[in-house]
Amino acid sequence: MSGIIASKTPYYLVYVLLFTVGLIYVSKFTQVEAQYVVKLDDLKESVIVNRVVKCLSEEDKFGIMDEAKFDVATLSGCFGDVERGFRVKLVRKEASGGTPLFVEVGNTDQLTKVKRYVLVETNGGLRPARLEMEYNKNEI
Repeated sequence: MSGIIASKTPYYLVYVLLFTVGLIYVSKFTQVEAQYVVKLDDLKESVIVNRVVKCLSEEDKFGIMDEAKFDVATLSGCFGDVERGFRVKLVRKEASGGTPLFVEVGNTDQLTKVKRYVLVETNGGLRPARLEMEYNKNEI
């Protein structure tokens, strides 16, 4: 009986070794996953900017700015009745012509600045523009 067990010992050792290596690999993988931290400030910033872009975009055309919507009433309406601080500036390329559009709403102290690139529809078609948005981080 001991001869049978002795002849199979190398196989058992290989299985134990493979199991141990697999266990170590899985534990290292879970340690890496546990170290990944979502930066909530970046997520919050992205949500706020996307909401402003949607609010100021043409109907059913996300990212294509409607210049007629650049006013205080539209921007205030996008975020409800709560008073928040925003500065939104649309800077078009010089080839598109015109001065930058600017809207300021609410308390504009301690603003966080974010830039996004959008499109503006002109007579010559779609032109690139830069949407510079500042928002009051404390009130949102």
